[in-house]
Amino acid sequence: MLRNLKEILFTPKVKGGIVLQIKCIGVVPFGRIRDVFSFVKGGNSIHTGINLKSEATPVHDCHPPALNEDHTHLLLVDDGFSYDKSNAESFRSSLLDAIQVERPSGLGIPAVVLVLDGGVSALRECLMALQCNTPVMVVEGTGRAADLLAYAASRYSSPIVRNGKVVAEQELNEDQRKEVFDQVSRFMPELREDECLVSLLRFHDGRAALTDQLELALQWNRVDVAEEKIFPQFQCTGEETILLNKIMTKAILDQKQDFIELLLQRDVIMSQYLNVGVLRQLYNSIRPRYHFGHLIRKSPDEEIYLRDVHLLLQRLVGKHDHHLYVNDIENSHQDKAQFEDPYLELLLWAVLSRRDHLAVYLWQKCQSPLRALIVATCLYKSMEESVSAGDTMLKEAYSKMRWTFEGYAVELLERCYKKDHAKAVRLMEEVNGRWGEICLLDIALSAGNMRLVSTACCQDRVAQRWRKLRVKPSFLGKSSMDAAPCFSAVGYFVFITSMKDLDLSF
Repeated sequence: MLRNLKEILFTPKVKGGIVLQIKCIGVVPFGRIRDVFSFVKGGNSIHTGINLKSEATPVHDCHPPALNEDHTHLLLVDDGFSYDKSNAESFRSSLLDAIQVERPSGLGIPAVVLVLDGGVSALRECLMALQCNTPVMVVEGTGRAADLLAYAASRYSSPIVRNGKVVAEQELNEDQRKEVFDQVSRFMPELREDECLVSLLRFHDGRAALTDQLELALQWNRVDVAEEKIFPQFQCTGEETILLNKIMTKAILDQKQDFIELLLQRDVIMSQYLNVGVLRQLYNSIRPRYHFGHLIRKSPDEEIYLRDVHLLLQRLVGKHDHHLYVNDIENSHQDKAQFEDPYLELLLWAVLSRRDHLAVYLWQKCQSPLRALIVATCLYKSMEESVSAGDTMLKEAYSKMRWTFEGYAVELLERCYKKDHAKAVRLMEEVNGRWGEICLLDIALSAGNMRLVSTACCQDRVAQRWRKLRVKPSFLGKSSMDAAPCFSAVGYFVFITSMKDLDLSF
């Protein structure tokens, strides 16, 4: 393509005795040219004979470009700055406008901006050219900015015009917008300039929609751009709170913990954000091909309600009871109902949907972190056992996460035990009605969390149970107490026998 363009540019045509030649003018900031000081000779004058170079590969915006031979004319704009390109871009826009204006004010020569490859600056230059009514020609297939613009143009629908006025304009839906973001990332992987992230989706008047800016920053995982350049424009209003809640949902789905933390600092309250309707939406966002789709026992076209999740948790954990889950069926009209511990509900969703990085973040924010960890290990164990023998990769993934959460639980319990022995032991004996009125120690045993059960804290509690059995029973209760060890301590026997300091004599 470049070879054909050079042939057109540098092969003049004669018509009616007049030499016709297309002029290709390059306008560049003097301070950003590669080896710029080699052009300067004594007396601050410029060398007239400059060797131009032809770049073999595209030059990224972060590297100074070299002057090349693909132009008929070169204009160097020196505004005293070494790295600022804005003045050169403004000059280029004014030059194009002056060339096109009819005589006597201008030259009356048609001008067009041709986009071949290009980086971030090419996007800004195209915007400025279009604002000056200068046509832009994009050559698809040349890479980066050109391919990005060509793709965007192919997805754009022409506005509806009536009586010379635009009355409606089709907007991209959520799926199309996400597809555009993905294409941007694929076409321009080196894109890192903050101002581009903020201005890529700007409207014609030059002001970007804040939600578009946030979505773009979220796609590139640039929490610094969101915090420093986008959020200062936000005002805490009801409408913008709704928009922030939508961004929170996307951050949760994409496991962007930094964005979740930033949104929590910017007036998003998790207990108000997460209600039954939002949690149901999150469960329905899990793709049917995931293991969760097999566990939930629903066809892909059926909507998932929290009652379905309740039945699944009963199968995986053994016991589960929560009125918002049980009562969530079709037409239940409880979408706005909120949860006591929203982080625990998100943790259960993250474990079931295999968003493991998010699960590691969420357990630390639960009201009862130790209970959350033990329940999570129980879920991972049950899901691991439900996987077919042939799917070894999925089994290994569940086993790895179970081992990880067991480690967190052991570390947390040991810290608590080191700080206060008595409180740590009581903590393991706490019961919760949601999980069948059984204590954490019994849940850990049912999950096969032997590392936790074998800790000093749990062994202290097991020892207390055995000591209670040593109390001489009354005559009326003797017959029932004789059989008690068979049921209450059989699960812990293997750990008790290894404790040398425990007296088991009756």
